[in-house]
Amino acid sequence: MNASPLDVSSFDEAPVLFVDRSLESRSLVELLRAAGARIESHSAHFAHDSPDVEWLPPVARNGWIVLTLDKHLVSRPLELRAIRISRSGVLIVKADSLPHAQIAAILVAHLSKIQNLRHVERPFVARLYRDGKINFVALPVEEESQE
Repeated sequence: MNASPLDVSSFDEAPVLFVDRSLESRSLVELLRAAGARIESHSAHFAHDSPDVEWLPPVARNGWIVLTLDKHLVSRPLELRAIRISRSGVLIVKADSLPHAQIAAILVAHLSKIQNLRHVERPFVARLYRDGKINFVALPVEEESQE
């Protein structure tokens, strides 16, 4: 009997975490990679000034989870629409007053929780707090245009 090829799609591999420009620093990316995280950074794929509505769809198509410090992302209609339409997964890190080294330590300490977000139905926006608590943000329902 011939053995069938190994089906690698059945493995539950860690998701890619996309570090956006608000959070990106070389030390943070290196610390996350050293902890075993699969990381893609904003600067590796997009211009620094590219609007969120331009990079959110391709990041979502790749299945990557966005890590950001941008707490206003959920209050801007165009970005919210891009998140919904592209079925993005976004984690807002609530530690923007801390140095990147401390933020990296928080992310590393709670890496398994962050990686488990791969099981959450998209689109989603959640907030990660310093203590590791994750709260999901209710996305407002997009109103139908009246023409």
